[in-house]
Amino acid sequence: MLFLLIISIHSLMAQDTQTITKQMLHAIEQNNEMTFTMESKERFNGKMKSSKVSVKLIQEPLQIYLFSHYPQDGAEILYRHGKDNNKAIINPNGFPYFNIWMSPFNSKMRKGQHHAIIEIGFKLLADMVKENLTSNPNFIEYKGKENFEGKSCFKLEMNADRFTYKTYTLKESLSTYDIASQKGISEQLIREKNKISTYGKLSKGTSLMIPTAYAQRVVLYLDQNTYLPVGQILEDDQGVFEWYHFMELNINPNFAKDEFTSSYSEYGF
Repeated sequence: MLFLLIISIHSLMAQDTQTITKQMLHAIEQNNEMTFTMESKERFNGKMKSSKVSVKLIQEPLQIYLFSHYPQDGAEILYRHGKDNNKAIINPNGFPYFNIWMSPFNSKMRKGQHHAIIEIGFKLLADMVKENLTSNPNFIEYKGKENFEGKSCFKLEMNADRFTYKTYTLKESLSTYDIASQKGISEQLIREKNKISTYGKLSKGTSLMIPTAYAQRVVLYLDQNTYLPVGQILEDDQGVFEWYHFMELNINPNFAKDEFTSSYSEYGF
Protein backbone atom coordinates (compact mmCIF):
# COMPACT_ATOMS: atom_id res chain seq x y z
CA MET A 1 0.00 0.00 0.00
CA LEU A 2 2.82 2.40 0.89
CA PHE A 3 4.51 1.67 -2.45
CA LEU A 4 1.27 2.41 -4.32
CA LEU A 5 0.81 5.63 -2.34
CA ILE A 6 4.33 6.79 -3.24
CA ILE A 7 3.71 6.00 -6.93
CA SER A 8 0.42 7.93 -6.78
CA ILE A 9 2.07 10.99 -5.21
CA HIS A 10 4.85 11.02 -7.83
CA SER A 11 2.25 10.70 -10.59
CA LEU A 12 0.26 13.64 -9.23
CA MET A 13 3.41 15.77 -8.90
CA ALA A 14 4.33 14.97 -12.51
CA GLN A 15 0.86 16.04 -13.67
CA ASP A 16 1.16 19.24 -11.61
CA THR A 17 4.56 19.93 -13.18
CA GLN A 18 3.17 19.64 -16.71
CA THR A 19 0.07 21.70 -15.92
CA ILE A 20 1.86 24.50 -14.10
CA THR A 21 4.66 24.69 -16.69
CA LYS A 22 2.12 24.93 -19.52
CA GLN A 23 0.19 27.63 -17.65
CA MET A 24 3.39 29.60 -17.07
CA LEU A 25 4.37 29.45 -20.76
CA HIS A 26 0.82 30.35 -21.79
CA ALA A 27 0.79 33.34 -19.42
CA ILE A 28 4.09 34.63 -20.79
CA GLU A 29 2.88 34.25 -24.39
CA GLN A 30 -0.60 35.70 -23.88
CA ASN A 31 0.15 38.65 -21.57
CA ASN A 32 1.61 41.03 -24.12
CA GLU A 33 1.47 44.26 -22.13
CA MET A 34 2.54 44.82 -18.53
CA THR A 35 4.25 47.05 -16.00
CA PHE A 36 6.48 45.92 -13.16
CA THR A 37 9.29 46.89 -10.84
CA MET A 38 12.27 44.54 -10.92
CA GLU A 39 15.03 44.07 -8.39
CA SER A 40 18.05 42.21 -9.71
CA LYS A 41 21.33 40.84 -8.41
CA GLU A 42 23.87 39.83 -11.04
CA ARG A 43 27.37 38.45 -10.55
CA PHE A 44 30.42 40.37 -11.80
CA ASN A 45 33.95 39.32 -10.85
CA GLY A 46 32.63 37.12 -8.07
CA LYS A 47 30.45 39.84 -6.48
CA MET A 48 26.70 40.41 -6.79
CA LYS A 49 25.70 43.80 -8.19
CA SER A 50 22.21 45.07 -7.32
CA SER A 51 19.84 47.23 -9.36
CA LYS A 52 16.19 48.26 -9.32
CA VAL A 53 14.13 49.48 -12.28
CA SER A 54 10.48 50.18 -13.08
CA VAL A 55 9.38 48.99 -16.51
CA LYS A 56 6.54 49.46 -18.97
CA LEU A 57 6.58 46.70 -21.56
CA ILE A 58 4.80 45.71 -24.77
CA GLN A 59 6.31 42.44 -26.03
CA GLU A 60 4.94 42.55 -29.61
CA PRO A 61 5.90 44.83 -31.27
CA LEU A 62 8.62 45.36 -28.69
CA GLN A 63 8.35 48.65 -26.82
CA ILE A 64 10.09 49.39 -23.52
CA TYR A 65 10.16 52.28 -21.10
CA LEU A 66 12.58 51.87 -18.19
CA PHE A 67 13.12 54.08 -15.16
CA SER A 68 16.18 53.36 -13.00
CA HIS A 69 15.89 53.63 -9.21
CA TYR A 70 19.50 52.55 -8.63
CA PRO A 71 22.37 52.50 -9.28
CA GLN A 72 21.67 55.19 -11.94
CA ASP A 73 18.98 57.07 -10.03
CA GLY A 74 16.45 58.76 -12.31
CA ALA A 75 17.89 57.59 -15.63
CA GLU A 76 15.31 56.72 -18.31
CA ILE A 77 15.46 54.55 -21.42
CA LEU A 78 12.88 54.30 -24.21
CA TYR A 79 13.17 51.64 -26.91
CA ARG A 80 10.73 50.95 -29.75
CA HIS A 81 11.57 48.22 -32.23
CA GLY A 82 11.60 49.57 -35.76
CA LYS A 83 11.67 53.20 -34.61
CA ASP A 84 14.56 55.66 -34.31
CA ASN A 85 16.78 53.35 -36.42
CA ASN A 86 16.28 50.69 -33.74
CA LYS A 87 18.13 52.83 -31.24
CA ALA A 88 17.14 53.52 -27.64
CA ILE A 89 16.80 57.08 -26.39
CA ILE A 90 18.47 57.61 -23.01
CA ASN A 91 17.98 60.37 -20.47
CA PRO A 92 21.01 59.86 -18.18
CA ASN A 93 19.65 62.29 -15.54
CA GLY A 94 23.19 63.54 -15.20
CA PHE A 95 26.32 64.02 -17.28
CA PRO A 96 26.33 64.73 -20.23
CA TYR A 97 22.96 66.39 -19.40
CA PHE A 98 21.27 65.70 -22.74
CA ASN A 99 19.50 62.78 -24.40
CA ILE A 100 21.61 60.09 -26.08
CA TRP A 101 20.62 57.60 -28.80
CA MET A 102 22.29 54.20 -28.69
CA SER A 103 21.89 50.69 -30.08
CA PRO A 104 20.69 48.22 -27.40
CA PHE A 105 23.94 46.35 -28.10
CA ASN A 106 26.22 49.34 -27.62
CA SER A 107 28.94 48.56 -25.07
CA LYS A 108 28.02 51.62 -22.98
CA MET A 109 24.43 50.37 -22.68
CA ARG A 110 25.53 46.81 -21.98
CA LYS A 111 28.21 47.60 -19.39
CA GLY A 112 27.28 46.40 -15.90
CA GLN A 113 24.28 44.39 -17.16
CA HIS A 114 24.01 40.68 -17.91
CA HIS A 115 21.31 41.30 -20.53
CA ALA A 116 20.55 43.70 -23.34
CA ILE A 117 17.48 45.82 -22.64
CA ILE A 118 15.55 44.01 -25.40
CA GLU A 119 15.66 40.84 -23.26
CA ILE A 120 13.79 42.37 -20.31
CA GLY A 121 10.64 40.61 -19.15
CA PHE A 122 9.84 36.90 -19.31
CA LYS A 123 10.26 35.89 -22.95
CA LEU A 124 13.94 34.91 -22.73
CA LEU A 125 13.14 32.58 -19.85
CA ALA A 126 10.21 31.05 -21.73
CA ASP A 127 12.41 30.34 -24.76
CA MET A 128 14.98 28.64 -22.53
CA VAL A 129 12.33 26.46 -20.86
CA LYS A 130 10.75 25.44 -24.19
CA GLU A 131 14.12 24.56 -25.73
CA ASN A 132 15.04 22.35 -22.79
CA LEU A 133 11.61 20.68 -22.71
CA THR A 134 12.13 19.65 -26.33
CA SER A 135 15.31 17.74 -25.52
CA ASN A 136 14.39 16.59 -22.01
CA PRO A 137 10.69 16.62 -21.00
CA ASN A 138 11.59 15.70 -17.42
CA PHE A 139 14.15 18.42 -16.70
CA ILE A 140 11.61 20.59 -14.83
CA GLU A 141 9.94 19.62 -11.56
CA TYR A 142 7.17 21.13 -9.46
CA LYS A 143 8.26 21.43 -5.81
CA GLY A 144 4.98 22.59 -4.26
CA LYS A 145 4.18 25.99 -2.76
CA GLU A 146 6.90 28.08 -1.14
CA ASN A 147 7.34 31.67 -0.04
CA PHE A 148 9.49 34.00 -2.12
CA GLU A 149 10.12 37.45 -0.67
CA GLY A 150 7.08 37.07 1.59
CA LYS A 151 4.68 35.80 -1.10
CA SER A 152 3.35 32.25 -1.47
CA CYS A 153 4.24 30.95 -4.94
CA PHE A 154 4.32 27.78 -7.02
CA LYS A 155 7.94 26.59 -7.10
CA LEU A 156 9.48 25.03 -10.21
CA GLU A 157 13.02 23.70 -10.31
CA MET A 158 15.21 22.83 -13.28
CA ASN A 159 18.50 20.98 -13.07
CA ALA A 160 20.95 20.44 -15.91
CA ASP A 161 22.54 17.02 -15.59
CA ARG A 162 26.32 17.03 -15.99
CA PHE A 163 26.54 20.81 -16.40
CA THR A 164 30.01 21.67 -17.65
CA TYR A 165 31.88 23.70 -20.27
CA LYS A 166 32.99 22.56 -23.71
CA THR A 167 35.24 23.98 -26.41
CA TYR A 168 33.49 25.87 -29.21
CA THR A 169 35.30 27.32 -32.22
CA LEU A 170 33.64 30.14 -34.16
CA LYS A 171 32.94 29.26 -37.79
CA GLU A 172 32.09 32.90 -38.46
CA SER A 173 32.50 36.25 -36.74
CA LEU A 174 29.96 36.43 -33.88
CA SER A 175 29.37 38.39 -30.70
CA THR A 176 28.82 36.70 -27.34
CA TYR A 177 25.16 37.77 -27.67
CA ASP A 178 24.95 35.97 -31.03
CA ILE A 179 26.47 32.78 -29.60
CA ALA A 180 24.20 32.78 -26.55
CA SER A 181 21.11 33.35 -28.70
CA GLN A 182 22.02 30.57 -31.13
CA LYS A 183 22.89 28.05 -28.42
CA GLY A 184 20.21 28.98 -25.86
CA ILE A 185 22.84 29.53 -23.17
CA SER A 186 23.87 32.36 -20.85
CA GLU A 187 25.85 35.13 -22.50
CA GLN A 188 27.27 36.17 -19.13
CA LEU A 189 28.67 32.72 -18.40
CA ILE A 190 30.45 32.77 -21.78
CA ARG A 191 31.89 36.21 -21.03
CA GLU A 192 32.88 35.28 -17.48
CA LYS A 193 34.51 31.95 -18.34
CA ASN A 194 36.55 33.40 -21.20
CA LYS A 195 37.27 36.79 -19.55
CA ILE A 196 35.77 38.68 -22.50
CA SER A 197 35.41 42.45 -22.16
CA THR A 198 34.24 43.41 -25.66
CA TYR A 199 30.60 43.35 -26.74
CA GLY A 200 31.54 43.42 -30.40
CA LYS A 201 32.16 40.60 -32.85
CA LEU A 202 34.77 37.94 -32.12
CA SER A 203 36.93 36.73 -34.98
CA LYS A 204 36.23 33.58 -36.98
CA GLY A 205 38.37 30.75 -35.58
CA THR A 206 38.25 32.01 -31.98
CA SER A 207 38.01 29.11 -29.51
CA LEU A 208 35.83 29.57 -26.44
CA MET A 209 34.65 27.55 -23.50
CA ILE A 210 30.84 27.64 -23.47
CA PRO A 211 28.37 26.13 -20.96
CA THR A 212 26.39 23.04 -21.91
CA ALA A 213 23.18 24.59 -20.54
CA TYR A 214 21.86 28.04 -19.66
CA ALA A 215 22.42 27.30 -15.96
CA GLN A 216 23.19 24.34 -13.75
CA ARG A 217 20.09 25.00 -11.63
CA VAL A 218 17.13 27.31 -12.12
CA VAL A 219 14.50 27.95 -9.47
CA LEU A 220 11.30 29.76 -10.47
CA TYR A 221 8.63 31.17 -8.17
CA LEU A 222 5.30 31.62 -9.98
CA ASP A 223 2.60 34.05 -8.92
CA GLN A 224 -0.40 31.86 -8.04
CA ASN A 225 -2.83 34.15 -9.88
CA THR A 226 -0.95 35.08 -13.04
CA TYR A 227 1.44 32.06 -13.26
CA LEU A 228 4.22 34.48 -14.21
CA PRO A 229 7.69 33.71 -12.77
CA VAL A 230 8.03 36.65 -10.37
CA GLY A 231 11.07 35.10 -8.69
CA GLN A 232 14.02 33.68 -10.64
CA ILE A 233 17.26 32.27 -9.22
CA LEU A 234 19.93 30.93 -11.57
CA GLU A 235 23.04 29.03 -10.48
CA ASP A 236 26.16 27.63 -12.11
CA ASP A 237 28.97 25.56 -10.63
CA GLN A 238 30.11 28.61 -8.64
CA GLY A 239 26.71 29.43 -7.11
CA VAL A 240 24.06 32.07 -7.86
CA PHE A 241 24.90 34.27 -10.84
CA GLU A 242 21.45 35.84 -11.44
CA TRP A 243 18.61 36.69 -9.04
CA TYR A 244 15.44 38.52 -10.10
CA HIS A 245 12.34 39.68 -8.25
CA PHE A 246 9.38 41.12 -10.17
CA MET A 247 7.09 43.30 -8.04
CA GLU A 248 4.01 45.51 -8.54
CA LEU A 249 3.11 43.44 -11.60
CA ASN A 250 0.22 44.90 -13.58
CA ILE A 251 -1.04 42.86 -16.54
CA ASN A 252 -2.59 44.55 -19.59
CA PRO A 253 -2.65 48.10 -18.23
CA ASN A 254 -4.40 50.81 -20.20
CA PHE A 255 -1.42 52.55 -21.79
CA ALA A 256 -1.96 56.03 -23.20
CA LYS A 257 -1.43 56.42 -26.95
CA ASP A 258 1.73 58.45 -26.41
CA GLU A 259 3.08 56.47 -23.44
CA PHE A 260 5.88 54.98 -25.52
CA THR A 261 7.07 58.29 -26.93
CA SER A 262 9.73 60.62 -25.56
CA SER A 263 7.19 63.48 -25.47
CA TYR A 264 4.97 61.73 -22.89
CA SER A 265 4.29 64.29 -20.15
CA GLU A 266 5.49 62.13 -17.26
CA TYR A 267 8.94 61.49 -18.74
CA GLY A 268 12.07 63.59 -18.53
CA PHE A 269 13.50 63.16 -22.02
